[in-house]
Amino acid sequence: MTGIVLLLTVFQAYGPALWGEFLFDDAYLPFADPNIGDMSLRAWTGTRPLLMISFWINHRFFGNEPFWLHVFNVLLHFVNALLVFFLARRLLARVGENGPERDLLAAIAGGVFLLHPIQTESVAYIASRSEVLSVMFFYGALAVFLYRREEAISFREAAVVLAL
Repeated sequence: MTGIVLLLTVFQAYGPALWGEFLFDDAYLPFADPNIGDMSLRAWTGTRPLLMISFWINHRFFGNEPFWLHVFNVLLHFVNALLVFFLARRLLARVGENGPERDLLAAIAGGVFLLHPIQTESVAYIASRSEVLSVMFFYGALAVFLYRREEAISFREAAVVLAL
């Protein structure tokens, strides 16, 4: 239920940004290249390969429309808010807080992260997707660490954590 509320909230809060155009540094990103249709995935993966692959995926599915680039950023921000919820929930459980209070406090933490004004640039500005992705991978790795089993993990599990 918390996820649905956060999803509706993020689109309500950042809805106006979905209709924004390309601004400032957006002109220097690969999707601004007039020959974009001729570019293979390899051409997109110089520096910051995961960021460029995310732009490539956007372009392959939705073309060069700023609306869909903004939707992708908003969805990434939503994922980050969910990660904050799960991180807060786990940390509260570790200090002995269980039950409905734990879930309420974790939902508030996710909501504050979701709606805090400092997030606006990262979510509404297409070129700032790198910030949203960085946070997602950091929180993802932290979540894997906090939710891990207490005993030693396998090589495969360790590789997943390191990949994040």
